[in-house]
Amino acid sequence: FGTALVPDENFGINLYTGTGANQVIGGKIKGAASFNGSSSYIDTNYTYPAVSTISISVWFNVTTSSPRWTMFGDYNAAGADVSGRFSLTIDSSNNFEVNTGNGSSSDTWATISASPYFNGAWHHLVITADGTALKLYVDGTLLGSDTSTVAIGTAGTQSLKIGRAGDYNGNYMNGQLDQFRIFTSTLTQSQ
Repeated sequence: FGTALVPDENFGINLYTGTGANQVIGGKIKGAASFNGSSSYIDTNYTYPAVSTISISVWFNVTTSSPRWTMFGDYNAAGADVSGRFSLTIDSSNNFEVNTGNGSSSDTWATISASPYFNGAWHHLVITADGTALKLYVDGTLLGSDTSTVAIGTAGTQSLKIGRAGDYNGNYMNGQLDQFRIFTSTLTQSQ
């Protein structure tokens, strides 16, 4: 599945030991993780650090939308938006939904359609945050930017889950992911 890269800290994510996630041969780069949309996810055992810049890069392959599913998140068991520090969901309108939270308040940005990417092909997604400045790229193209009302920087309290909304038992992803990486810097478009 790849190595998530954090400056001065490297950690691997073994997607094949997650709850119900299966290895699929023929991912974007070697094998990928496959999620069934109802119960499979990966617990990374990684908690967001207290940093003001972060970027997440991942290859994804989906063929259908579901009512709502989360690519990655760190929500608490109740699914409260304020509990998650940084997450990406496909909402019920098939928009990319980026949530930022700090434990007492949260902000949601959901204005970019994800529908063009439900085509069974591999797409590269990068989401960056620098304080309150958010950017979303797919396949190297900047699709949009937003200014959040909640700044990135508060350390997380739950571990990051891939394929569902953190500790919340819902919003399971149906599709494949490969090469999930975290950077504690704001990647540029060329990077």
